[in-house]
Amino acid sequence: MLARSSVVQGRPVTLLVAEDMSLARQEIWETGLLSLAVFAPLLALALLLQGLAVSRALAPLRRVRDELAEVGAGHLARIQGPVPREVRPLVDEVNRLLVLLEQRVRQSRTAVGNLAHALKTPLAVLLQAGEAPGVPETLREAVRAQAGAIHERIDRELRRARLAGPGGHGAGAHFNPGAELPALVRMLKSVHHEKALGIEVQAPDRRLPFDREDMLELLGNLADNACKWAHQRVRIELSERPVRGERPVLAIRVSDDGPGCSDDALAKLPARGVRLDESRSGHGLGLTIVRDIAELLGGTLAFGRSQELGGLEVRVDLPFPGDASRHGPG
Repeated sequence: MLARSSVVQGRPVTLLVAEDMSLARQEIWETGLLSLAVFAPLLALALLLQGLAVSRALAPLRRVRDELAEVGAGHLARIQGPVPREVRPLVDEVNRLLVLLEQRVRQSRTAVGNLAHALKTPLAVLLQAGEAPGVPETLREAVRAQAGAIHERIDRELRRARLAGPGGHGAGAHFNPGAELPALVRMLKSVHHEKALGIEVQAPDRRLPFDREDMLELLGNLADNACKWAHQRVRIELSERPVRGERPVLAIRVSDDGPGCSDDALAKLPARGVRLDESRSGHGLGLTIVRDIAELLGGTLAFGRSQELGGLEVRVDLPFPGDASRHGPG
């Protein structure tokens, strides 16, 4: 509304001009609604198309990420998939470093093997010299003990060199406890036949992303140690255990109904080379091989008393490599 005041012939006059704006407001409101109805779907469609374009552009990078996880898990040796031109130099450099690492590991393993085999001949000569007539018995025993220690160290370093190698690609990269452990149990019962042991096994019957030879060596040493000390029962348990915020672990528990260990002895067990009973054959509870395998696989080794069987319980937790905690039957 417009108002204007004036004086006409000596009289004050006020002129008012008014218009009904409701119709204009209605048209403005309808125009706004129409614009919203048109442009909102267009904006949503534009955002969707942009998201699809970004997702498609990043798809090769996701494949690179997945292949890197496979390399870390030991299922692939190189990043093989197609990648964008901008990322190709980075992928080529990663592949070059993987090749260099594999070459250096292979060279180290070869050098360790050559050194170990080169020492075996002088060691055999030394043992023969110690057995020669006229050698005092004390010296003979000392030569045997030291030569045995050297031979044990050579074998251990050869095992470490094998474990430090590439994680294995192909059949050796998987371990099916349900298929492998029955044969191990039969062998242990044959070796310890005089005890008539009952060996219980609880393990998944599917492929696990761990090297078969490593797992058989680890479980074989744990189970053999348990059989040596058990009276009648040995239990072998393998299970997958989730860990909050981290990769799941393969929980290995091997226990027996033997005499177990005192608290003082349990405190000493983590030290390398510890044996609780020197009269027992083998390495007793040194568990050096088990410790080496657990450390090289990023796992942990712990000792305690079995709540059910009453003897020693050895606990090994091995993290699943990469994102490979789920595998089909082997």
